[in-house]
This record gives sequence, C-alpha cells and structure tokens, in this order.
Amino acid sequence: MIFPPSSESPDELTLLERNARQLAELEDDWGELGPKRQIDFHCTFPNFDRRDTFSGKAQDAGFQLRESNEEHGSRCYLIASVQIEPTASAITALQAKLESFLEDADDTYGEGDPPDGPSSVDGWQYPPKREVSFWPNESSSKRAAVSAQARAAQARAAVLFGGELVKDPLLDGWLWLPPSLRDRIDQPRSSFTLVPSEFLRKALTMQPKAPEPTASAFSQWVYSLYGHAEGSEQDVADGKEAEQEIWERRKAATNCNDNSFLRRAGLSWSLTHNGLHLCDKRMASHFVIPHLCVGGEALRASPDLVYSSRDGTKLLIVETKFSRQPIPRNLWPNVWAQLWCYSQIPASVEAKNVTVVGEVWGEAWSKGYGRGHSRVEGVRVIFLRALVRRDPRATAYDRFFRRLFQIYAGHT
Repeated sequence: MIFPPSSESPDELTLLERNARQLAELEDDWGELGPKRQIDFHCTFPNFDRRDTFSGKAQDAGFQLRESNEEHGSRCYLIASVQIEPTASAITALQAKLESFLEDADDTYGEGDPPDGPSSVDGWQYPPKREVSFWPNESSSKRAAVSAQARAAQARAAVLFGGELVKDPLLDGWLWLPPSLRDRIDQPRSSFTLVPSEFLRKALTMQPKAPEPTASAFSQWVYSLYGHAEGSEQDVADGKEAEQEIWERRKAATNCNDNSFLRRAGLSWSLTHNGLHLCDKRMASHFVIPHLCVGGEALRASPDLVYSSRDGTKLLIVETKFSRQPIPRNLWPNVWAQLWCYSQIPASVEAKNVTVVGEVWGEAWSKGYGRGHSRVEGVRVIFLRALVRRDPRATAYDRFFRRLFQIYAGHT
C-alpha cells in the first residue's frame, strides 16, 4: 500500500500512514534484495519481569528476540524480529500484536505503571547496514587484528550470501578524502540512467575495428560508449593492482572467499572459480563460451569469483571493481556487460538459478589523531563500498546486452 504525500506533520498521521511513509523510504535502498525483509521492532521495559513476560508471548507468536545494546538506567530493551514480505498494513498489524503483549504484561504488575514508566514498542527498522572494512594487521595487536579481520570476513559473507546491505565507510567521514572528492561523495546517490534505444544507436556508430574475443574487452568497449560520465576510466576499470591488494589483505586473515571459511560459517556454498589469483598464472584459468563468437573465435571469460550452491542448482558470479568516485545505485553499464558474458559460461547455463553480483571496493587512509609522542598515524583501509545483484536471465537485461554484444562482434 502506497500513500500519497501528506502535508500533515508526522504526529498527525495515523500509525498506518507513518509506517507506509517509513517503508517507502527504506525500500528505496532495500528493494534490490528480493521480497522478504527482516523487521526489527524495538521494545522498552521498566524491569526484567515485564521483559520476560513479554518475551514468552512474543516467542510463542513467532518473533525472534535478542537483547538491545541500549542502556538507560534500570530499563530493559529487546528487539523482536520477524521475516515477512513487508507492507504497511502487515507491519502495523504486527506492531499492534506486540503492543497487546505489552498490555498483558502490564496487567501482571497489578498497580498500574511502575515508577520507571510503562513498557512500550518504540518503532521498527530494517537491520542496520553492514560495514566491511579490512585493516592492515600492523594497525593493532596480532590477536585484535585477527579478530577484526574475521569480523570483516563474516560481514562480507552476510552481504554476499545473505539478505543484508553494505554500508559505504566513505559516507561516515572517518576516512580521509580530498575535499573536492568528499563534496561529491556526500551528495545523495543517484542511478545511472540511459535510454536503451539511444545507447544502441550510439553503439552502432562506434563499432570496434578489431574486437577482441574476451569479456573484459567487451566491457571496455561498453565503457567507451558513455565515456567519462561517471568517474574516470582508471577509477571504474578493474584496477588489477588494487584487486590484488584487496585479495591479499583479505587472504592474510580469515578469508571470506575460500572454501574453509564457507564450511566453518555453515554456508551451503563452495568457491568453484577464483580469477583473483592474479600472480599465479596456474590459477587464472578462463572459460570458453562457444556460442558467443568474435571474429570466428569463441569468447574467453574469467570471472573474479564463482560460487556454486551445495546442491548445484544455484550459481553466484561476482565481479569486483575499484573506485573512490560516487557510485550509482545500479553501478555502471560496463559492469553488467561483463557479468552478462559471465552468465553465459557452461556452468551458468546448466544452473537453475543464476545471480550476478557487482562489487565496488574502495581504499582510503583513516584519519590520524593525537599529538607528539602520542600521535597515531592513519592507516590504509580496504573496504567494500557497494554490492548490487541482478538476474542475468531477466528479459530486458539479456536482450539489451545480447544486442550490444552482437554490435561489438560485428553481427549486425
């Protein structure tokens, strides 16, 4: 249910209208993750007895409970979570149900509200976005560094394999950026927009004279069609040196990409191809795609990472980019062009479900602090800035990039 904009202040809106407004704002970011969401209701209690009475009823109703980190005097805090396909009416009904449990809990007190105030459901939110930052080991003690790298690896797995969103650390201000770039980063994110028919017409006028039979060359040609509209070519290109540093830093501690980590984490995925072993030529194998030909040669493609589900029905293909520039919500066309090629590899054709993922990583120095002998200098931090997934079999996606490839290969 979508409500039209209201001139009323939030206090004058009904609970249903407030929930509809909040839901619309959140879905602007979360809409890419499929239909189901985790809804976190934040609840407050004057004492442990009331919290425990509420907890039993909420658990019986199917809510998952966890303690909140909030601390205010003797009051207690809980987060009651549930997985649903969110609508304003469904969220409002769940909120009313939780409030009815509070009323039941209050009845057990026997003398009205306690001195510390009544129990309450204070509102709801989606889970917070996850930060994925890898600090150099020398920035702290060995034990602390290993623990920090492990948390970062777990966070990256949560956004790659789970239903969570990544938080861009550049938006928080604790990393140093040149002032001109900081001003651009702090602007609200927009989407990369193009008109498919106009883009294809331009592609026809810019066909390459000697196209190479590789997915990366196709991606570079697609980039040339929109030039410097979104950052420099160096910023949004693969940046192999940057990829290597990112990979080595992640691999140095608990690596979220390898199969041992996936087994320890209990994730039903395995890493079946790793194109990020850039210094080990034995590992940088490529796939041949016979049905995509350029100049009589089959297209060659080497995805950065390919994960397969344990039962073999799902495939997750990841392409990593490196940029300090503002990132469009939907990334850049050259990313999706390259991932379209990868979605044509034999393993992808055989899988029941295929998801392609564009990751954008960043690198920046943390801000130093202190003076004199107590001065702590900043360190170089590697972090995940954005992760966007798409279905390469979606009709519009496949049709657009298939036509672009035909133009690139000269099959017009």
